[in-house]
Amino acid sequence: YSRDVYGGSVENKANIGLYVTNGTDAQVWTVSHDAQGYVTVVNAGSGKSLDVYGAEASNGTNVWQDTSNGSRADAI
Repeated sequence: YSRDVYGGSVENKANIGLYVTNGTDAQVWTVSHDAQGYVTVVNAGSGKSLDVYGAEASNGTNVWQDTSNGSRADAI
């Protein structure tokens, strides 16, 4: 299984989940560091950042893609 943007969406707030590995850009991610040393994760298919809903730091919080806004919700 791979981390996958639901339906290969390029829209903001498209959910991220596990899906059978299929080699699409919906499952390709670029991992880098921002200026403060936080890890950022960007999807190859959409160019959107992995984002944590409401910047919550609790178990079960939804993860989706969104346009990067520089917040800690965009970084790990």
